[in-house]
Amino acid sequence: MQRKPRLLIAEDENLVALSLEMFLTGTGHDICGIATSAAEEIRLVTRPHPALLLMDVRLAGGSDGMTAIRAIYQGFGAPSILLTSATETDDPAQETGVVAILRKPCDPGHLTRTIAVALHRCDTPSSPEAPK
Repeated sequence: MQRKPRLLIAEDENLVALSLEMFLTGTGHDICGIATSAAEEIRLVTRPHPALLLMDVRLAGGSDGMTAIRAIYQGFGAPSILLTSATETDDPAQETGVVAILRKPCDPGHLTRTIAVALHRCDTPSSPEAPK
């Protein structure tokens, strides 16, 4: 069985991060790491390169998730799905590579479909070229 593209989880709540990892691994995804801060996420994205990031907007230590997402997308071209418990989230700029925003807790089926759509959009030739 062929493994699905690698995903990187950035979530500072251990229970949420482990639940995401268990669920996504169970659906055939390859989780290449779990980051609890923006700095750790940037470090982890450089080795094995993920196809998609699942990113909590607010991470430990007051980390600014949007700054990390922008740096990762501009440096590596990795798109993101934002996970947030906030009731309002600013609409991220296109240059951040954010393909979806999901409210926590999110429905597992909706998460799976969103990941599939995001990965498909990233592989589609008509998609805007990611930065190199």
